[in-house]
Amino acid sequence: MRRLFAVGAVLFAVWGVVAVRAGTIVGWGETATPKTALTNLVAISAGGYHTLVLKQNGSIEGWGSNYYGQSVSPSGNDFVAIAAGHLHSVALKTDGSIVSWGLNDCNQASPPGGNDFAAISAGFEHSIALKHDGSIVCWGYNYYGQATPPDGNDFAAISAGGYHNLALKHDGTIVCWGDNQYGQADAPEGNDFVAISAGEHFSIALKQNGSIVCWGRNNYDQIVPPDGNDFAAIAAGGEHAAAMRRDGTLIGWGADWAGQATPPSGNNFVAISGGLYHCLALKADGSFVGWGRNNYGQAKPPVGSEFTVICAGSTHNLALKSDGSILGWGGGDNDSGQANAPEGNDFAYVAAGTYHSIALKRDGSVIGWGDNSYGQANSPAGSDFNAIAAGGYHNLALKRDGSIVGWE
Repeated sequence: MRRLFAVGAVLFAVWGVVAVRAGTIVGWGETATPKTALTNLVAISAGGYHTLVLKQNGSIEGWGSNYYGQSVSPSGNDFVAIAAGHLHSVALKTDGSIVSWGLNDCNQASPPGGNDFAAISAGFEHSIALKHDGSIVCWGYNYYGQATPPDGNDFAAISAGGYHNLALKHDGTIVCWGDNQYGQADAPEGNDFVAISAGEHFSIALKQNGSIVCWGRNNYDQIVPPDGNDFAAIAAGGEHAAAMRRDGTLIGWGADWAGQATPPSGNNFVAISGGLYHCLALKADGSFVGWGRNNYGQAKPPVGSEFTVICAGSTHNLALKSDGSILGWGGGDNDSGQANAPEGNDFAYVAAGTYHSIALKRDGSVIGWGDNSYGQANSPAGSDFNAIAAGGYHNLALKRDGSIVGWE
């Protein structure tokens, strides 16, 4: 059996765990302002408008757009792989089972039962998984047959694209299925492939000799790969792609209107992930960088390492610091001020809604800010609250006597 030396990057995830040392995050996008934050990372996944990271302790954190809850990761520290789809997310647990969250209108976030899964990948409105026996399972939207897996149990890697999929066999050949409007599901000939990555309407593959092959839609030259045979990893995004050389440097090509095809310099990268309009790269020290579109903060995590609570709203994020102060970021144009955190360091908890935010103070009172079209930013009177929760356009608060107050 041919040894696969490169991790298969997928449309919205680099599946699998990359073992690295502890580090921090550096991210930049449309603002071109470096940021630092999370530490001890082992895997990254860029989604449609959100980002997931897997920590060394097996827990998951997410941020960016959260309209469907795709950035609110499940609790626990028994995860080994992550995959961020367009508006949903998937994670693989140590026991081989799969969990999913986010938009589920096509059952793309309703994974199959069982604990014999080895790899996962998330597309636009569907998801796929590779079993330990080498067979493939798919679920979600199936208009183009993308949720109908190929027969066989000799597959070694998978990649879910916009509405098509790729699978790499142990013999080095590639199988494709699903939407083929632009030829993105026409597998190239040959048995010398070692990694695959499916984009929105195009596909790329890495050959054993270190060269790259691309096929499918070419409206932004995304199927015109860079020259050379020294590549070790690939990642296809929406209409752009990135590749990592064996020396740890990065290169990008395709659509670049948000800088998504212009990766940072440096030679200490170990993994890459392509999102719809942004990319991520993991460094050997466990930190990562992000570039491209950042309208929801998906490529720019917060500054610092002293956070105790994080909360993702529809387009903005909140974080509570250990000193009791609040940091807000994202929010797109932030017209409602939902990301403008109040001053002070006497806060105990935060909650983010669609376009509004609320916070619980240490004295038991609640304050709100942002969009108030339904009164959702009007906090209730009193100082006897001990828990809060923000919905889309309403809120709930738990009082110390066990009663609940709701408002919108």
